[in-house]
Amino acid sequence: MMVRPIGIILVMILCIAGIAGPVSAFRAEQLDIRIQENGDADVQFVYGLSWFENVVVFLRVVDPAQQLEQELEDYSGKDVVVQAVTGNAATLRIITFASVHTDTGSVTYRTPELQFMDAAAIAQKYWWANIVKVDMRPVHTVVTFPDGYAETFENAATVPVLTHTV
Repeated sequence: MMVRPIGIILVMILCIAGIAGPVSAFRAEQLDIRIQENGDADVQFVYGLSWFENVVVFLRVVDPAQQLEQELEDYSGKDVVVQAVTGNAATLRIITFASVHTDTGSVTYRTPELQFMDAAAIAQKYWWANIVKVDMRPVHTVVTFPDGYAETFENAATVPVLTHTV
């Protein structure tokens, strides 16, 4: 594969700008988790990227879908299917996210605890950790159960274990 000179120049400029300029920031804006009847979760994660991060993604220096899927599977031990990743959102499904217990006509769902600071710590192992400030605490987090009941969290570093019976 031949690398175009303009691509090399752009990457060099971005690296210099990233070193000399202010640290850019990754902002977690919204996390919506919708628990399905079987315990799977449909997740939409909305985030903000700086101009630097958008260029890195655009030039495919990193593949966010592949990295996201691998990190989530490694961290959670669950199968993850990334459905889409754009410049400001990721949509995915986490298989068996919540445990499901059926007892005499009622169903109880139990979600795991979510530690967003763990995600920020994981980000520190990447080459871009010194130039990108990562804040994984979503401004707004909503966990919705199959019957529509929802729990909401604002700027929370942790979402506790949630138990809900339908």
